[in-house]
Amino acid sequence: MNRQEKNPVIHREQVRQLYDQSIIASLGAMAAASILAFMLYGVIDSKILFIWTGSAVGITMLRYITVLGFHRMDIQAVSPRVWEKRFVLLVLASGSIWGTSGIFLFPPNDFGLQMLLFFVLVALSAGASETFSAVPAAFFAYAVPTLAPIILRSVIFGNHVHSVLGYVALIFLLAISMYTLRFYRKIMELIRLKFENLDLIEK
Repeated sequence: MNRQEKNPVIHREQVRQLYDQSIIASLGAMAAASILAFMLYGVIDSKILFIWTGSAVGITMLRYITVLGFHRMDIQAVSPRVWEKRFVLLVLASGSIWGTSGIFLFPPNDFGLQMLLFFVLVALSAGASETFSAVPAAFFAYAVPTLAPIILRSVIFGNHVHSVLGYVALIFLLAISMYTLRFYRKIMELIRLKFENLDLIEK
């Protein structure tokens, strides 16, 4: 961790950006869970589908409520370390629930729905790349558990086509990880410049 990240003012701005970007992401995740449940209804055991959908929607609502709580606070009173840790734990739980869809919601005999599941998980991880890039730990906490189970399932237990999809998803995860870290560095440069300019104005 470099000096800029240890600066509480800059750290607070990182966390503010993280929460600012997360409202639409939470609503998008809730919509994706609802659409996936609708498409898989009658294909996946209804009890499993109900439990998974309730868990996915529940953790997303908790994320949304947490974001609203953050925005009600005076930004100067925010403890960035506490709120960052809270966010990372929530998206870790959210990503883990999404990851279980690659195990429990994988329709064994419907390649079209399998592709839909792949698409949803990849799309959510791609969205997290930019949304959570102000704090890369949040991105990794979300994207890795989201994609890892379906990658492993596809490579280990799938046929040739599934294996190819699994490796493509793995390459995609590595690519968006590098993009996230690059975008993070740009964000840190902009935050640093912002506060340097504010210092000049105040002087």
